[in-house]
Amino acid sequence: MFMVTQPDIGSCQWSILDSGTEEFILSIASTPGGTLRAMGADMRESTDGGDTWVAWQPSFFDLPLVGGYWPAMHFTSELEGFMVGGMDFNNQFVILRTNDGGQSWITSHAAAFGVWPQYHTRIEFPTSSTGFVCGTNGIMMKSVDSGNSWTVLGTGTASSIYGMHFWSASTGIIVTATDIRRTVNGGNNWSVVASGTNLGGLGWLPSGDMYAAGDNMVLVSTNMGTNWTSHPAPFSDVEDVVALDAGTVMVSALQGIAVSHDAGIWWEYYPPPASGELHDLLVSGAQTVVAVGEEGRIIRTTNGGGTSVPIPAFTHAVQYSCGEAVLELIADCDPDLSLSWMIDGLIVSSANELSITYTAPSTYDLIALVADNGSFSDTATWSANINVDQLVTVDAGPDVAQCFGSVAQLNATGALNYTWSPTTALSGSTSANPTTSATVNTTYIVTGTSGLCVDADTVNVIVAPSIPLDPWSTIFYSTAAADRFIIMDWTDDYNGYVVCSQNMRVTHDGGATWATYPSPYPMGNGFNLTYVDLEMVDDSVGYFTNNSVLKTVNGGQTWTTISNYTTMGDEFLSVDFLNRDTGFVMGNYIAGVGDRGIYRTVNGAANWELIRQDNGLRLYDMVAVNWDTIIAVGGLGTSAPRVLHTHDGGALWQDTLIASAVYSLYEITVSPEGVITSTGVDDELRSWDGGTTWERRPRVAGARSNLSWQSADTAFCSGGSELYKSVNGGDCYEQVAMLMPQSILDVSSSEPGRTHVASKVGLNNGALIRSTNDIPLRQSAPRAVANEVLRAWPNPAMERATILLPSTWASASVLVVDAVGRSVLETQVFPVVGAAELILSEVPAGSYTIIAASNGSRLTTPLIIR
Repeated sequence: MFMVTQPDIGSCQWSILDSGTEEFILSIASTPGGTLRAMGADMRESTDGGDTWVAWQPSFFDLPLVGGYWPAMHFTSELEGFMVGGMDFNNQFVILRTNDGGQSWITSHAAAFGVWPQYHTRIEFPTSSTGFVCGTNGIMMKSVDSGNSWTVLGTGTASSIYGMHFWSASTGIIVTATDIRRTVNGGNNWSVVASGTNLGGLGWLPSGDMYAAGDNMVLVSTNMGTNWTSHPAPFSDVEDVVALDAGTVMVSALQGIAVSHDAGIWWEYYPPPASGELHDLLVSGAQTVVAVGEEGRIIRTTNGGGTSVPIPAFTHAVQYSCGEAVLELIADCDPDLSLSWMIDGLIVSSANELSITYTAPSTYDLIALVADNGSFSDTATWSANINVDQLVTVDAGPDVAQCFGSVAQLNATGALNYTWSPTTALSGSTSANPTTSATVNTTYIVTGTSGLCVDADTVNVIVAPSIPLDPWSTIFYSTAAADRFIIMDWTDDYNGYVVCSQNMRVTHDGGATWATYPSPYPMGNGFNLTYVDLEMVDDSVGYFTNNSVLKTVNGGQTWTTISNYTTMGDEFLSVDFLNRDTGFVMGNYIAGVGDRGIYRTVNGAANWELIRQDNGLRLYDMVAVNWDTIIAVGGLGTSAPRVLHTHDGGALWQDTLIASAVYSLYEITVSPEGVITSTGVDDELRSWDGGTTWERRPRVAGARSNLSWQSADTAFCSGGSELYKSVNGGDCYEQVAMLMPQSILDVSSSEPGRTHVASKVGLNNGALIRSTNDIPLRQSAPRAVANEVLRAWPNPAMERATILLPSTWASASVLVVDAVGRSVLETQVFPVVGAAELILSEVPAGSYTIIAASNGSRLTTPLIIR
């Protein structure tokens, strides 16, 4: 849209007259013969049109007229006249009358009405007999006998009246501070015909044109005040308004005298004196206007305020687009004028039109058009505030991996406003960061806008597939108190070992039948149900900890106490063996007995070596990844979780507090692919580098403990009576949707094979259930003692090792890998009655894993070379 800009300040032709006084002058009037009277604190008189002024001292009842407040004077003849205002410090309305040309005055009317201040502002006689006076408090009075007597008229307002003109004895206009009113019956009734703000004067022409002015506005009527049109105007605190001819209007205001030569559309100023404002205007000739004001100021123009000053104006419009804005400027003034466009004081063009392109985000320019006619010049200005919409680059971020049934966060940046599509599964489509609960892979498009600039980006939400439900069957159930489940371990799908409160339950046929042996649990000291551990190395040798360390060599039929806290200074919480002979136990600190320790044996628990003595925050669980890497976890309550680890067989230990987590860690496990996971109350830590560095992982609500890996991808964990399953390496868990017995005590997975869940139904009742998918039961190869090769590297004392494979295998591919999965030996073997020999002379000392495969079956067993 184009807007018109006109000059703020112009140069009009006025002259300053010497009034001979420095007192304020409030009003000015003229007798029919041309004598000028200026009224204020000091009365002045001129008989030569204002060229010279002398003191004028009228009398009031034969005394000097001093004091009072006299805004208006009106002469009906050279001798007869009236002066209106207020006396007694504006506490009463007064009309004075003279019959000797203003030399002496008497009271025509005096009265008090309304509230202070009380004074008349205007007087007018439209006929020789009919006169009107107006003032503050909405007061209006009328005389029908040439001013001999006065009656009060109702105006319908209490607002002060500052302007008045009667076209006849019946039709007239008054201007109050807030509106314009019109009467057609001599002031008996009034109707509001226009409104404004701080209106302060009224000018008119015999043609019927009328002008009223107020704060930032001028009101124009061309039909004797019947209808009015409002225009914006650059002034405020209006004192008076006069009209000279068709289109020429003057306004006395706070800013000075404003002059318009086009009926109030454009205005120029005569700036006010530095010492004060001007009050009253008097038209004393065709183009002559005299103005009076503060400190005796009297100024005069004889050419209607000056008509030779050029009037510059221009239109401006801005066309916006993304990244730029084009400002179009078009001059709107006399084509004969010489023009100069200026930006911030610099001339940039003299053409009639100017186009400016902006690319900066925000620019403030002062645009000026100077118009010159050879004698005078004037300037119109406009402050341009150009805001350009900048190009946007929307970034939807990296692709998002989401677990099935969970909520993922999306995040877009680079714009002010956003719209996402499709809206499927979104929490909202117009925010920068909605959430999605998508159940299938979805590509979202986010469109960002900043003003007129638009950009878009896409993000893929990759949803893990819903975990298929496995069928489950109960393979053991007992209500006996002696069969209250404690902990279990499975070496494969057939061979399971369950420690109960009084019994040891063992199966070698996948749970079809169960043998009952004495439980190792009552043999321990303290009978600590919370911190127990069971490690069956194979179907003969196993270890159990519950304060003491116990060992079986006959598949759990009998148990022998190897050591306890009285002999080793610890109550043991965790056990982990690499084979029958080589393993580790971890104890807890006992005040007055000894610090917690981690011990190692290489001879089946016949002897123990203390490889770590510790008195830091409590440790709860331990895992031996291989001979070199042992990791223990713990903490204390809400303290930062603790990870204690060694990677050189215990020579050097590192103690790490995981600051990003908040609760103790209670369990640690290793997946078949070597990923180490430690879980606690609210935290899960994951390590991909053997425990050197750790990443905090989000936990599934309710999933707390008993993490067990079935394969490299499949894991189970429990929380209360709920069982959770992951099929993508622990990244996503889903609650298994089945009716489980309450209070899951342990979860164990045979490798490779199924997951078994031990659960307590009541105080004593126990149930053991197993997943029964379509995979046949599988039995692992037995672990042979020969899998530990004693060597004195680099001159090996033993270069060969024997592994036992299923007797049905005619041949097998064998791979030996180190702790991080690197191959150190690949060979083909041909077992004889299940036994095969490996040549290890080229393999350095260390901890390894032997992987044997034949006809789609795969077996693993650890190997330690020392």
